[in-house]
Amino acid sequence: MIRHIYLINLKEGADVQAAIDKMMSLKEHIPYMKAIECGVDFKGDSNSWQVCEMCTFETREDFVKFGSDPYHAEVRKYMANMIAQGAKIDYEI
Repeated sequence: MIRHIYLINLKEGADVQAAIDKMMSLKEHIPYMKAIECGVDFKGDSNSWQVCEMCTFETREDFVKFGSDPYHAEVRKYMANMIAQGAKIDYEI
């Protein structure tokens, strides 16, 4: 299985719940996504990321498909206006 984690800091004034809702909608539109979880940091430390998106895929092939999925592209475009900074990691579990 493949785990994809995306850590995000949103721009000042960005709607956090709208960002979470948009990311969570990926599962409804991408049937080969095994799971998705999103959360908001509650501590607010200076070295913390504000939002985390964690997706799980059964195979590398499914993860590669995700990268070029049209709905994923739509979500990326929507989020691009909200994201100030991001970091990603993809690994096998």
